[in-house]
Amino acid sequence: MTKKPLVFLLFLPVLVGLVAKQVPAQKAPDPNPAVVKLKEASNLRRTSFKKPKEEKKRILLETAAVYEGIIAECATFAPECAQASFRAGEIYRTLRMTRKAETSFIRTLEFQKDGEFAARSLLEVGHIYRRAKDYPAAIVRYRRVLAECSAVRDECADAVTWIGKVQLRMKDLEKGRETLLGFEKRFPEFPVAAIRNIDLVAQSLIGEGRFDEAAALVDGCVSRFSAAIGANPKRDKQVEKALSRMKAVERLESLQQPSD
Repeated sequence: MTKKPLVFLLFLPVLVGLVAKQVPAQKAPDPNPAVVKLKEASNLRRTSFKKPKEEKKRILLETAAVYEGIIAECATFAPECAQASFRAGEIYRTLRMTRKAETSFIRTLEFQKDGEFAARSLLEVGHIYRRAKDYPAAIVRYRRVLAECSAVRDECADAVTWIGKVQLRMKDLEKGRETLLGFEKRFPEFPVAAIRNIDLVAQSLIGEGRFDEAAALVDGCVSRFSAAIGANPKRDKQVEKALSRMKAVERLESLQQPSD
């Protein structure tokens, strides 16, 4: 009689383990509800792809509402709110709700001062003013990317390029050329962008009839970047493609063609 309880006690841990295996483990709730909502919004946004115009607009507005909800309900989660505010701005921009887009992009800076979404938001605000042909205001925003988000190299590179482009559009040609030609030294990790910027400068020189200067600039560019090919196959292919697509080369070659 005394052995049965002892045997039962010996097998009790095994029985408990078997029972535990039968009970599904409860997944712990995500400590950051903003992350969950961001995923929900992203999934919802994807359902708008290839939808008819009105249906697409409805889904995008619904998605924007989810992003707005994140900001309203999860304000303590600053990185996620920065992303939500930027994404909402993207949607408003797509729907041509320009003022709401600008408000959302500016609001992003309340949650992030110098990160990726702050930099991208400042660029987007710059684009809003550029499209409205308020070029000085656009340049101010692009310069803020450089001043406030210097660690975000991709966006800073974009900002410098846009500053140069806008200066050319303002007919501030020397400054624009200086900005675009200074890109290569400032951002050596972006050779494709450097080539495109040099191409823009060469085209501006051709537009003024300064053909010899443009040709020298193009020749130097092709020689310099071609010589660097060989270290990075993926980048090399992109560089070769950029060099082959230089519009200044085509324009200079057309000038050399004999007229009929």
